[in-house]
Amino acid sequence: MVLSHSHRNNSGPKTWLASIAVVFLCGLTWGCAEDSRNPDEKSNDSGRTNEEAIDPAQAKQRSLEAISNGNGIIYAGTYNIDHDIHVLDADTLEIRPGARLVFSQEVKVLCDGKLVAHGNTERNIVFSGEAWKGVVLRGSGASGTELHYCTVKNVTGSAVSCEGVQDVDVAFCLFENNKGTFGGAISFSKSSFRVSDSRIVNNSAESTLRKGDYFGTNGKGGGIHCVGSSGTIASNSIIGNSTNENGGGIYAENSSVEISGNCLRKNSCERNGGAIFCNGGDAKINENWIDQNSAEYRGGGIYCTNGEPDIIRNYISHNSTKRLSGISIAVSGGGIACENASPVISDNYICDNSATGEGGGIYCEKDSSPRIEGNLILRNSANDGGGVGCFYQCQPTLNSNCIEENKDKQEPSTGLSARGEATCVESTTASKEAVSSRLETQGVLAIPERHEPSGK
Repeated sequence: MVLSHSHRNNSGPKTWLASIAVVFLCGLTWGCAEDSRNPDEKSNDSGRTNEEAIDPAQAKQRSLEAISNGNGIIYAGTYNIDHDIHVLDADTLEIRPGARLVFSQEVKVLCDGKLVAHGNTERNIVFSGEAWKGVVLRGSGASGTELHYCTVKNVTGSAVSCEGVQDVDVAFCLFENNKGTFGGAISFSKSSFRVSDSRIVNNSAESTLRKGDYFGTNGKGGGIHCVGSSGTIASNSIIGNSTNENGGGIYAENSSVEISGNCLRKNSCERNGGAIFCNGGDAKINENWIDQNSAEYRGGGIYCTNGEPDIIRNYISHNSTKRLSGISIAVSGGGIACENASPVISDNYICDNSATGEGGGIYCEKDSSPRIEGNLILRNSANDGGGVGCFYQCQPTLNSNCIEENKDKQEPSTGLSARGEATCVESTTASKEAVSSRLETQGVLAIPERHEPSGK
């Protein structure tokens, strides 16, 4: 229950004094390495802020008042919170480096006003608890909210959810072990945002459907969920997230979103889009490492429908689709799947992906008209169309691709299959050496090294 403003004022600071202990937290650095080390173990030389000197007792008193009122400053320390913090419209709650907020079950931070939580590399801000309800931003009053160098974990529901909020900025944060329905880590609806340089690890979006049920409405976006929104998702590590429907890593519907420079690895879904699911809108998917993701229906790496996304200069490898247990449907598009969509798929490394149905590297069907140009499509495998599979009134244009060393069960196997009234508008090829040289010049072949400095 959200406590009223006057109720919180009446609670007074004395009820809190016994629960406060000052805890100083070390900071963190961010890379795309797969490890999930505690950010408290990491540091670098950026992100420090200057804080005014303040007497510890005064800082504690001010912090308790800010928690009670939803307005003011919360200073470094540990605070056990058993009621909602409500930031009223036109108010601002600021949280300083070293603050650790531990929430009871069902408790949340509800922001009709602005939240500014700026940790730094030496002391991040921690939001934690067991089965608490996360940070809820709603309406224009919460616009301009900033979360920098924060850790948000163990939320039942989206860790951060935004509805009708503009200019939300999330940077250098860790979202871990959160479980929601629409976006395990972050959810945006009718909002604008930037999420950058953050780690989004082991979150999930789940519905009440049991495994193996195909139709459902929930469980979208294991990591990030955005609907009717615009924003940028850049330079993040999005690893090990899952959903029992669409978009293991990222779900975007009717949104204008740029997804660039991210490491998307080992995300999974029980339907479409192991790493990324795009439905409508304007998506630009550029220069990402999309590796070892899986879907149980279509698009182990990327799934797109009802739109014209740009999929350019990505490193797409070792993604897969596999047949649902007990469901007699083919699963397709180990690397990329498009349905009723016309994406530009250009200058990508699409290698070592697999599908138990059609299109090990790329799959397109149902009135799709993808433009597939300048890609290196190697060593993918499927039952039909090991490299590229085109089916059911699809009209792809394929130019200057290298499609080699792919495997399927058709004879003879060329790596390219067009069936069921699918026709190629154009089809030209290029040598492996020529395409590899161009992708190397563009930096595509070095994408895994940039995301994972250890080279592992």
